[in-house]
Amino acid sequence: MRNKLGGSKMANKKWIVLWVKGGRVGSFPLTKKKLEQLKKQFHLGLIQRDITGTEHYNIEAVRRKTRKKAGR
Repeated sequence: MRNKLGGSKMANKKWIVLWVKGGRVGSFPLTKKKLEQLKKQFHLGLIQRDITGTEHYNIEAVRRKTRKKAGR
């Protein structure tokens, strides 16, 4: 979609871009909630922050989920 100035509506959004071994694997609009969710799932290493506010992260490892046993 285009805005009144002819640019994309998405151009003003900040993004999270995920990388693994030098290859881009995904991108999401940057929100505090989404970033916290990704940090719970993965060990992230910040590669760079662009002048536009986009943050590039390297996925270093997948976090293991620990479950509490019932009754303890």
